[in-house]
Amino acid sequence: MASPVCYASESYFLAGAPLPPSTTTTPVPSSTLPQPAGTVHTTSLSPTHAFSKPLTEGITLIPGLGVEGDCHLGADIQHLSRRGVRPLPENLRQVHVISREFLEGLVVRGEEGIDRGGGGEGEGEEEEEGGKKGKRGVKPGDLGENITTTGLDLESLTRGTILRFASPSSPPSDSDARIRITGLRNPCLQIEKFGKGLLAQCTVRERGRVVRRKAGVMGVVLSGGRVEGGMGVWVEVVGEGVLDVV
Repeated sequence: MASPVCYASESYFLAGAPLPPSTTTTPVPSSTLPQPAGTVHTTSLSPTHAFSKPLTEGITLIPGLGVEGDCHLGADIQHLSRRGVRPLPENLRQVHVISREFLEGLVVRGEEGIDRGGGGEGEGEEEEEGGKKGKRGVKPGDLGENITTTGLDLESLTRGTILRFASPSSPPSDSDARIRITGLRNPCLQIEKFGKGLLAQCTVRERGRVVRRKAGVMGVVLSGGRVEGGMGVWVEVVGEGVLDVV
């Protein structure tokens, strides 16, 4: 005959009582979750078509449209130079992503350029003889991007690649924001107007032809959600086509 202790134990579980401490499920440590390929450093947006965009605590992505409150929000192209085309082209530039590592390597020479940083007066600048400004760096948001990342070689991604944004400690979710990479940003004369010498640093030329562009990538929003600094960036789906200018 089975012991009364065994029957009591069985009744305990069948009655739906909580499991004893020794049999509780151990949570899966966050270290076993897939690790992000990069990190969101900063986010930016602007409701007007100014060249630079002020930093924000975060941005909200809207599927098929772009960044909520940003001047490039829309299913059709919003860049002013293309608004005269009929029919209006599809907006493949809803979100602009650039790497922090690239920005940190840029140098504006001479007096041109805008210093929008939050540091003290003159921070990041060098003074030449006679008080003439020397060179200064480029800060996140200066080139008009929406998301600045770290740890990702953006220009090496392929067309159609899907990036997912979420907390590094969270498992993948349908509620995570996702964008699909559509192409490269085309560095134009506006970059040179912002800062002398920047255009040459954003392109690689061979025999007078531009063979590489380094001013970040463009994408469209697949699934909406919040993107904030410190979030992880996952390469969720690898695309197939070589990136070209959009």
